[in-house]
Amino acid sequence: MRIHLFKCLLIVGALLLGASGHTTAQRNYSVKLIATVSPPHSPFLHSYSYSSALTLHLILNGVTSYSGYLRIKLESMDGRGIVIQTRANYLPLLDLGPSQTMNGSDLADYFDVNNLDFQGYSRQQYLKTKRIPDGIYKLSFSFVDRYRPAVSVSNVDILSEKTLRVFALQPPILNFPLMMSQTNRSNQSLKPIPISWTRPANTPFNPEYELVLNELRPNCQNQYSDLNTNNQAASRISQGEIFNCLGPEIFRASTTSLTYNYGMQAEPALGLGKWYAIRIQARDPQGRTLFINDGVSQIRVFRYGKPCPIPIRLKATALNPYQVQLDWDALPDHTGYTVHFKREGDAYKWYTQRALSNRTQINDMEPGVSYSFKLTANCNAFGSEETATVDFRMPTPKPTGVQCGKPLVVDLSNQTPISNLRVGDKIMAADFEFTLVEVKPLGGGWFAGRAYTHIKFFQGARVFARFDRIKINTDKRLIDGELTTTGAGTQIIPDEWRDQYLSFTGEINNLFDEIERGLDKIDQAMGKIDQVLKKVEQWVKNYNGPDKAELLETIQIGKKAIEDGKKDWKDGKLTEAAKKLKDGSGKVLGAAAKMVKNTLEKLLRDLKDLLKEALDALRGRSKAEKEKLAAQKKEDWLAYQKLRAEVVIEDQGFRIKVNGTDSTLAPSGQTTGTEVNNDLFPETTHVAISQTKKAKAFDEKVNTLLVVYQKFDFEKLRFDQILVYINDPGKFGTLLEKVKKSMESLGEELLEDLSQNKLKLVKAKIETEVNKIIDDLVKEIYEKESKK
Repeated sequence: MRIHLFKCLLIVGALLLGASGHTTAQRNYSVKLIATVSPPHSPFLHSYSYSSALTLHLILNGVTSYSGYLRIKLESMDGRGIVIQTRANYLPLLDLGPSQTMNGSDLADYFDVNNLDFQGYSRQQYLKTKRIPDGIYKLSFSFVDRYRPAVSVSNVDILSEKTLRVFALQPPILNFPLMMSQTNRSNQSLKPIPISWTRPANTPFNPEYELVLNELRPNCQNQYSDLNTNNQAASRISQGEIFNCLGPEIFRASTTSLTYNYGMQAEPALGLGKWYAIRIQARDPQGRTLFINDGVSQIRVFRYGKPCPIPIRLKATALNPYQVQLDWDALPDHTGYTVHFKREGDAYKWYTQRALSNRTQINDMEPGVSYSFKLTANCNAFGSEETATVDFRMPTPKPTGVQCGKPLVVDLSNQTPISNLRVGDKIMAADFEFTLVEVKPLGGGWFAGRAYTHIKFFQGARVFARFDRIKINTDKRLIDGELTTTGAGTQIIPDEWRDQYLSFTGEINNLFDEIERGLDKIDQAMGKIDQVLKKVEQWVKNYNGPDKAELLETIQIGKKAIEDGKKDWKDGKLTEAAKKLKDGSGKVLGAAAKMVKNTLEKLLRDLKDLLKEALDALRGRSKAEKEKLAAQKKEDWLAYQKLRAEVVIEDQGFRIKVNGTDSTLAPSGQTTGTEVNNDLFPETTHVAISQTKKAKAFDEKVNTLLVVYQKFDFEKLRFDQILVYINDPGKFGTLLEKVKKSMESLGEELLEDLSQNKLKLVKAKIETEVNKIIDDLVKEIYEKESKK
């Protein structure tokens, strides 16, 4: 019994002694290692050599210095037998002080493939894949004595051994644009291209993304011209083939967002109908290599807009020595055209003229001169390439045969009057050819109207003529009546203007006609004359013409005759009274007519400059409005994107429909993801997401954004039209004529402003008329384009 008890005591003592010895050994290790490995844990060994990848603290225990070697070991813990450790002959000596810290950068050589032994996964496999297999690994650090390399003098515990969950992060996945898709189908200006991608799964940090856009090489542009998302050939295109098609880099940008709207900033403009490749690269902000394929996504190829076809069969036809007509074939995608033309000998000075249809006419050409013509088409906001140049020589007018003093012989044997004349017809008066611009049949073969001719021996100067009663034979030659010229160039004061501004002239003349027939209207005539005299005296008071003194004298003479006529009327001398009243009012009306003529002539001489001022003012306001709308559009677009993202988050269990179709509920377990048409705006005009709380707000935001886009497009078209009028002499002249005509309706109101020197008010009225003309034209163009 005692023997057994003694044996038990010996065993227990031995166990206690062993335990005590072990504890002592644990407490007395020379080097204490404390390792920290920052997630994520990369399968790429070199990624542990970044300074932030890991930290190793080496603390001496009981000594102040120690020399030895550091060893690392990485082994799989899932039974695959993979062991990667420091090579036995890799012995960089470390002289430790009491405490020191090493980071990944300091330990870079320990993770160099050349300094590691591989088991269960060969060096060749690693060099081929550049990574270790995904899985659970244990990374151990140990320190051995300099003179006893087989003896570890460091702790072996959770401080020096770290469990790593090793996996590589997948690159981002591009959502939009779709492969071989077409963006901006309607060729609208400033329409952003929405680009979006999915964040790499299981990423424990916020990656940085770099977007890279390349244009495809020309041979690939042609190769892919007939492909689209529904084409089977598109699905067979490999990433390698696309990579070989990459041409020049167009754009590169960095962001932390998952979306990018190309075209909202100052990005380079894309070529219409061209193919582009886009890819996204995810990067660790700390610079570590954590992603497969270096974080580069698959490449997506898309086409920007539709090519704007070049017009075909441009042809020039002379209408006369001074006008040319251009015709060409219209194509379905064309929304307008720009004609470019220049005179022979002008190397660089090209003029332009806009056209809405496939025919246009250019006036004021020089006879016998060669011109070059070319054409570009507009496809909404974008233009085509230029057509080939067409050269054309204007015909030379027939010789005038002008010989001063030589009698003119004209064959007028044909006395059969023509029954019908139209605007644009040519008639001969003596040896002058006139073009009719107004024509009114009077009956019996007689006509009234206006026409113009070119004086060939004055370099084709245009002269207008008026005819009140002429007769033309079937050869279209004048056989009776006369044409009265109104001066070379455009007639400055049309007759109808004089009637418009001096409407009371006709009233007074009619009264005197009735007086001559019965004298019963003389009292009414005197009342009207008093009104006119008061008005004319006010006009002449504010009149600043050089003939003011002469006009004042004429008015005073007329006024004296009117007063004498009134006295005769009181004395019963009715015939003498009527004569004096008529003579006096005639002098007053004559002075008034001269003031009107001079005032309007001055206005129309200055109208060109006033019109330029009005256009400059309108351009400034239009530019400011356009910039304001652009800023609002950008702000609303960002709000739209934000609200759309919120709608998607709220509607994760539902499916979004477009074009007014209600959303359908789908169990969240069966829904692989919320389907969102990323190209929703502005081509899709309505969205209904009936299952989300913010759907109504989202729908309202879409409508708001559509209105802003429409306003912006309208204002841009308006701004462009103003620039056309400013830069194109032909268009400016056309606008000048329209302004002159539109001002006729202002009548005496305009004359009152002019007579009182209210120049600012006149400018404002001119600007109003110009604004109305431009707005009417832009509305017509905009409505026409909207119907296409």
